[in-house]
Amino acid sequence: MNIPCRTLAAALACAGLAAAAHAAPIAVPNFSFENPDLLGDIGLGNSANSVPGWTQAIVTGVVDFYVIDAASSEFPGTNGDNAPLPGTALGGQAAVIDAGGRGTLTTTAPVATTLAGRLYTLTVSLGDDLQGDQPGIVGIELLVNGVSAALATVTGAALPNGTFVDLSTGFVAPFDGQSLAIRLSQETLGTNAFAWFDNVRLDVADVGQLPAPGGLALGSLALAALLVARRLMPARPN
Repeated sequence: MNIPCRTLAAALACAGLAAAAHAAPIAVPNFSFENPDLLGDIGLGNSANSVPGWTQAIVTGVVDFYVIDAASSEFPGTNGDNAPLPGTALGGQAAVIDAGGRGTLTTTAPVATTLAGRLYTLTVSLGDDLQGDQPGIVGIELLVNGVSAALATVTGAALPNGTFVDLSTGFVAPFDGQSLAIRLSQETLGTNAFAWFDNVRLDVADVGQLPAPGGLALGSLALAALLVARRLMPARPN
């Protein structure tokens, strides 16, 4: 990937990550939430296994979890079984955290084991439907041995209505052999609101030898600045 070095942060990232190999995808279970395959514009939820492959947790308040085949009243042009969702989404279904508090979805099994010096980048399509119940704070996160290693958040007010856009975060792993998982979240302070998640992608790239923890920290900071600039990227026109 050719990263234009137009800012100080970009220049630091380019210098620190110049040796990066081509990113390779890591499989994420039920990454576009097509399981279970729903017939028609319906939702399935409110059970312990509402989103197969993902573990749901109610942290505070009242939270429901769903897989939904969206209707055109939620996203334009999505009437009918598995009609494609717009923007950066993939397929006709998405996961929803309906939160009047804080709720999370975490991959039930680890998605990878870390290798030192590898850059792990998480990208998720986030949606805000046309129903008017704007999401609160929506988050995507990479967990290493259950501890947050990379987090990106966005408020519902920043998400365009009726489509999906990408949010990204990432980190460079300092150690081998650590368990890597993905967590999605929504938190609100008031009435329940839908946050839509789809097309969860995890990539890994070798950023070469990182000689010292200080250099690793500098590269990670520069990467974080770049990923902030990449947040909320709309789908490219075909």
